[in-house]
Amino acid sequence: MASVYHHGNLRQALLDEADRIIETDGIDALSVRKLADNVGVSRTALYHHFRDKNALLSAITEAQFSHWGKQLTHVLDDQAPIKTQIKAFAKQYLSGATERPAHYNLMFGKPIWKSGEPSESLTEISRATFQNYVILIKRWQDLGAIEASIPSLQLAQVSWGMLHGLARLLIDGVYVDHKQIEEMSDAVARLLLNGQSATPSSEF
Repeated sequence: MASVYHHGNLRQALLDEADRIIETDGIDALSVRKLADNVGVSRTALYHHFRDKNALLSAITEAQFSHWGKQLTHVLDDQAPIKTQIKAFAKQYLSGATERPAHYNLMFGKPIWKSGEPSESLTEISRATFQNYVILIKRWQDLGAIEASIPSLQLAQVSWGMLHGLARLLIDGVYVDHKQIEEMSDAVARLLLNGQSATPSSEF
C-alpha cells in the first residue's frame, strides 16, 4: 500500500489504520510491520509512539472503550420509563458488539486481558465503564424498579454477564438471527424489572 501518512498526528494515523485493519481482517492480521508499511513510515517511527504490539492494542482498546461508553450513555434518557432505558441499554450493547465483533473481541478477549498486559490507562477506563454500570444498576434499585435485595455489584456482574453471553452467541454464529436483538433486549429488560413491567399502570 502506498504511503497514507504525510503530516499531522502520526499516533492518530497509526491508530486509525490499525483500527481499519482489525475491522477488515481481524486482530491476527495486525502486525507492526504491516501497520508501518500501510501508513508509510518506518517501524522505528512507530515505536516512538507504541513500544510494542501490546501497547498498540491497549491504545486501540482504550479508544474503543471510550467510544463504547459514550454510545451506551447516549441511549439512556432519564425522562424515559426505566423499562425503555434498560431495553435501550441492552440493545445498544448487543448491537455495538455485533456491528464491530473484532473490536468487541479485543475489548473482552485474551489478546489483552490474558495473553497481554493492559496499559494502566486501559485498565482504568475499562473499570470505569463497568463502575458506571454498577452506579446505573444502583440508581434503578433505589427507584424500586429492579431487585434491591441483591447487592448492586453482584447484580451488575450477573446482568453484564448475561449481555456478554448473548453477544458472544451472536458473534460466534450460535444465534444467527440478529433481528432478534430487539426481542432479546426486551427480555433482558423484563428480567431486570422484577415483574414491574407486567403491570400496565406501573410508572416503570
